[in-house]
Amino acid sequence: MAETNELVKLTAAQMAEKIRNKEVSSRELVDAELSVIDAAEPDLHAFPSCFRR
Repeated sequence: MAETNELVKLTAAQMAEKIRNKEVSSRELVDAELSVIDAAEPDLHAFPSCFRR
């Protein structure tokens, strides 16, 4: 599993390549992005809520 900071800095093309190569799952990428949103939300107040399974 890649570190969250690494994943959120990837371009969409790099993310797609990592998914194709099974280096990371789409779920891991979404979780990484949601973590960034969760961290920024108290300052931004831009997202009403983020739902996770």
